[in-house]
Amino acid sequence: MLHRLLIKNLVLVTNCDIELQPGFNVITGETGAGKSVFLTALSLLMGERADSETVRHGEEMAIIEATFATSIDLLSLAQTLGVDLSDESYIIIRREVSRNGKSRSLINGQVVANSVLKQITPSLVEECGQHAHLKLKTATSARDFLDNFAELAPLLEKFQESLQEEQGLSNKALELQKQLEKRDARLKTLKETISEIEQAKLKEGEDEELFARYSKLEHSHELREQFQAIQGLLENDRGGILTLVKRLKPLLEKAQTLSDDVAESTTHLNSALAELQELSYLIQKEHSRVDVNPQVLDKMKERLSLYDKLKRRYGPSLVDIQRALTQMHLEKETFQQLDQQLLETQEALIKVQANTNAFALKIHTSREKSARLLSKAIQAEIRELNMPHAEFLVELAPALRTSFGDDKVTFMLKPNPGEKQVAVHESASGGELARLFLALQLALFQKAPKRSLLFDEIDANIGGETATVVGKKLKNLGTSTQILCITHFPQVASFADAHFRIEKEVIEGRTISQINRLVRPNDIEFELKRMMGNIHQGTKSP
Repeated sequence: MLHRLLIKNLVLVTNCDIELQPGFNVITGETGAGKSVFLTALSLLMGERADSETVRHGEEMAIIEATFATSIDLLSLAQTLGVDLSDESYIIIRREVSRNGKSRSLINGQVVANSVLKQITPSLVEECGQHAHLKLKTATSARDFLDNFAELAPLLEKFQESLQEEQGLSNKALELQKQLEKRDARLKTLKETISEIEQAKLKEGEDEELFARYSKLEHSHELREQFQAIQGLLENDRGGILTLVKRLKPLLEKAQTLSDDVAESTTHLNSALAELQELSYLIQKEHSRVDVNPQVLDKMKERLSLYDKLKRRYGPSLVDIQRALTQMHLEKETFQQLDQQLLETQEALIKVQANTNAFALKIHTSREKSARLLSKAIQAEIRELNMPHAEFLVELAPALRTSFGDDKVTFMLKPNPGEKQVAVHESASGGELARLFLALQLALFQKAPKRSLLFDEIDANIGGETATVVGKKLKNLGTSTQILCITHFPQVASFADAHFRIEKEVIEGRTISQINRLVRPNDIEFELKRMMGNIHQGTKSP
């Protein structure tokens, strides 16, 4: 319930602080007096986008603040959204709109995002505007109203979860089936590739060693000639380096017997001789290893080509090739398990489909039962709303399954005897839609009143006689939930438990709108007469 509404510097209102009452609250006023300010204030509190143009001219900030009663459900929702109400009895929602276009939202003093307001306020107040009845022109509106009446939200949520799981399993089964169709060809390729890599028996560093050896063997003839020339220079009997050095050795040894100063030279000669002999040995060894066998060269070339091919396919290193081999083994195992995976998926799908069908049947059964109850309730309501011979029916027909079940729900109306029953969303007139929408609201809120209900000229498109009935019904509805109603009909206003008048006046050259509760019987009677046209517009109450 909305207990208090404070409005400061919003459009034409400078300072308004009103206390709303339980039951049926009516807001009236002359055309242009500023009744829309009331709606603007509530819209801002419900998280709608703030417009700096709504700030009163000459002021820096507009403030709207509302005090609502809380409930256990609201406390739980607030906690879920991270708002601590500390089990308070009241929730105070405040919206500040600056001239520079910035705005701030607070709940019990805590700054919150507008998205939080949009999630919390629907449990506090619901607005039914003067064009709300046009919702009935949409094809799905009948289903939405029926489901609300049947309180199907929890069951629909379970159905949608099951349907989503079913669709996921169905897609998985289709994908597995596609993979099965490609399995044989892919398995053949995998087996051949795995066999090729494994039979290659690749070794770390082998390719580099092979390449070095191959490069050497590729120039083996030239190498042999070079090695032979080197050996000739070293060991030629007529002038080879080793031969000459060996001849020097006895000469230096004899010189050493004559002078100790030659000892160091002898040592160097011996070292040089040893190094040259080692060099000769290595050259002979390398010379002997040079193999000019073309078959060996071809085998090495073939091995190197295999390495090169595998590297081009799977990566520049042996690690990359081994990683690809591991992945192919996993893919092969997966393919080999496809039959089992498909079987398990299909079995799971059958179970989930059974659950989905069971939920769909429960939804259909609940809709059938609720359709009969709603048909009876709405027909009774609209007959009281000056459509005495109207016949109303909630029609269910089979439809392709959607996330809302297997039913097509249509509101059917026969306004007068002798006329054909027609679908409301296709053929109903504005007046018929207005009365039908009001009847639906009455049926829904009498069933589960949970929040304040704001009617913005919902009595438009109806006549005075019907307005009297509307007034009675809204007053009756006010016994179970708070009603806020903006109306032009005195017939409706006369049933109010609390009557508020919005009036406009000019003070010191500035136009100001004020909202005041009418308490004195004379004031209420004066306003009702004004609404009936018995008093000239602008005349003040005595």
